[in-house]
Amino acid sequence: MPQYEVKAPSGRKLVVEARDSSQAKRLACKKWGIKPSDYWCGVTSLKARKVDKTKEERRNGRGQGAGV
Repeated sequence: MPQYEVKAPSGRKLVVEARDSSQAKRLACKKWGIKPSDYWCGVTSLKARKVDKTKEERRNGRGQGAGV
């Protein structure tokens, strides 16, 4: 299952495994104790983007050839 990084307007971030970005936002709301239907801080205010594992590994120095 793909991973998504969910960001709240307050600056909070969370990485979750989900089918799609909508499910990722709902899971983040559940984790943070926010009502998903809340207009100001629920699903509508969150942003979710798919995390590319290879880019993350390269950024952290764990990509191909990192130990050479």
